[in-house]
Amino acid sequence: MYKEEIKKLEKERASLVKKCDTLEKCKKIECKNCEAFHRIEELEDEIEELEIKEEYHQKGLTFIKSTIKEKNSIPDMVLSPFGWEGLIQLDVWRFDSSNPEDPFKTGRATLKIFGEEIKQGHINAYNYIIENSEIIKKNMLDFLLVEYRIQQKRYEDLPDINTIDQLEKLITLRNIYIHNKFEENIAHVGYEFDCEWEIEHGLGFKMSKDRVLDCGHADRSY
Repeated sequence: MYKEEIKKLEKERASLVKKCDTLEKCKKIECKNCEAFHRIEELEDEIEELEIKEEYHQKGLTFIKSTIKEKNSIPDMVLSPFGWEGLIQLDVWRFDSSNPEDPFKTGRATLKIFGEEIKQGHINAYNYIIENSEIIKKNMLDFLLVEYRIQQKRYEDLPDINTIDQLEKLITLRNIYIHNKFEENIAHVGYEFDCEWEIEHGLGFKMSKDRVLDCGHADRSY
């Protein structure tokens, strides 16, 4: 639905980038006078919003842009037959390497809350995710590396992984589920990943704040 419009904007952006020899320099000094630089920034914002709209369209949902993002609400959520759905951007899970053989990961995931009512504990969990994404990620990957080494001893065909960096390249965040179980008025949260060593069953975590409650196949996150 939005693909043609995205292509048009990307073409305009590419043309401006090609003409702008000082683009990287402008980014470093945050140039305030270059019209081309500011138009490129505008285009990038427009493209990002259209890409989100396209994702919603593919899921059969309608994107409604929030004009105010308050801490007592979860922005851009829509009610679907399965509960509330939206998108969440977590840049800690974004991966854009200079090595062309490495995968590109947007850090964008589908956010889901089961049921028809968004409670304060759900909102508190969402805010906790946004504000503490780095420590959540660190604790998850530290836990996963230990578990992976245990599995390596059982299954000889698993890839040889010894570091967090190696591990991170093999997983991609897809879905975040905010549950209806609460601790200190903060809901438990499930994280679902695509996983290159377990393509069929995926990878899942259940978290209470930044503490790992469970880890295994993707269904552990539901």
